[in-house]
Amino acid sequence: MRRRLFNLAAAVSLLLCLAIIGQWIRSYWFTDAWMWDTLTSRRSIATIGGAICYIRSEETKGQMRFMDKPGFYSTPTIVPVGGTPIPPDWTFAGFKATHVVVGSWRGFTFAVPFWPVVVLTAVAALGLLSGHSGHRRRSQEPVCNRCGYNLTGNISGICPECGTPVAGRR
Repeated sequence: MRRRLFNLAAAVSLLLCLAIIGQWIRSYWFTDAWMWDTLTSRRSIATIGGAICYIRSEETKGQMRFMDKPGFYSTPTIVPVGGTPIPPDWTFAGFKATHVVVGSWRGFTFAVPFWPVVVLTAVAALGLLSGHSGHRRRSQEPVCNRCGYNLTGNISGICPECGTPVAGRR
């Protein structure tokens, strides 16, 4: 039962890793976004230019002044209406954060690159698969079919633990 759970976890982790790699590649050409609105804000999660982005814009009066400008190797950009793009406040290894207040409007973006997500899912899949391969090595050792006793070095042909005859094992 435990082996089946490890196999299932490894398969799910590997499929998740492959799906994330596919979305990573897709994000350079297409922007996928999931948006939801409240009374005063718009929030979304988007894949843009090799990053997973959380975007929030809040407006108390008038129109929202947020645009995400997808393009090759781009990330969401806060652009006040009639203004110039605002660069990120913080950036590190592909992670980016921007927080802007313009009058009654507030905008926030946080971008996480795909590479750490891919590394985590790949490590999980490889860790589970390597544990499984170790199980295969152990199962190739000669053991008694009835009690599981290790028969390495046994030349009598009888399991010393339970007395079952073991055919063809040496």
